[in-house]
Amino acid sequence: MSAVADRYAEFQALGVEVISVSVDSQFVHKVWNDTELSKMVDGGVPFHMASDGGGAIGTVYGVYSPAQGVDFGAASSSIRTESSREWKSSLLQ
Repeated sequence: MSAVADRYAEFQALGVEVISVSVDSQFVHKVWNDTELSKMVDGGVPFHMASDGGGAIGTVYGVYSPAQGVDFGAASSSIRTESSREWKSSLLQ
């Protein structure tokens, strides 16, 4: 996540907005950002961290394990609309 944070301005210049998603609550995200991520990235991550407590988003991307209640991988997706042409790509790791 720190590598993405370091290049966040480059993503924004391309018209991309970054949002990280995990099954952890927003309270856990805040503590993690304030105590750990801020040591790796000056001021913490510059993008939003979303909570997917029920695993709905992780399920769509095939990385959520309902039996264990956690995501077991990383998924990224980008959607950009240019004029009348829509471009979409997804990458599952």
